[in-house]
Amino acid sequence: MSKAFVVVNPASGHYDHDAVGAAIERAASVGDRASEFRRVASGESVPDIVRDGLARGFDMFVAVGGDGTVSGVVEGLDGSSAPVAIIPAGTGNLVARGLRIPLNPVRAAGLIAGDHDIRTVDAMRVDSRVFVLN
Repeated sequence: MSKAFVVVNPASGHYDHDAVGAAIERAASVGDRASEFRRVASGESVPDIVRDGLARGFDMFVAVGGDGTVSGVVEGLDGSSAPVAIIPAGTGNLVARGLRIPLNPVRAAGLIAGDHDIRTVDAMRVDSRVFVLN
């Protein structure tokens, strides 16, 4: 059974947290996939949260937030081959726009279990941080 680790940044953008959470839960449960939601508290490190999820055996990650949240999830997965689903819930959502992910978070969540492409994207390292957007 695969396990999805959902990293939610409640400080990102303006969206209906309950509706998006329910849509992700529905999508993540397809195919007998267990999921765990982890809300990022102020001052917490997204990469550290993701590294903890990776160490606990999660093999798929969902970034719910903006471009900074996506970069933090990718940084935490550095060296891993685990896929990342992006639920755009930030202000600009430039990574999601560039990948043509629906900007409606509920529609984007539906891609987890529905028809979707898996793409490899380039990232850049600046000192010890990893970014997917310059």
